[in-house]
Amino acid sequence: MEPRQYQYGIRYVWLPKIGFVEASNAYAFTFLDPAQAIRGVYLIPTFSEGHTSALLPTAKSVAHVLNPEDNDDWVNFYVNM
Repeated sequence: MEPRQYQYGIRYVWLPKIGFVEASNAYAFTFLDPAQAIRGVYLIPTFSEGHTSALLPTAKSVAHVLNPEDNDDWVNFYVNM
């Protein structure tokens, strides 16, 4: 959901930013080649952008196993380096 013009790095003094894709996206729930996956990363919610329930609209999703009462997610996350 992050605009493509977001620039990050030491030069811009910003961390990389990621977010969920809409559930209607054809690639939202496909498999990923493990060779292309990052094994571990620390994600920081972008608190200033708030929450959304538009990306994963199902309240009873496996994405919410830690707290089944949650029905929204953070809009974006910073990737700590």
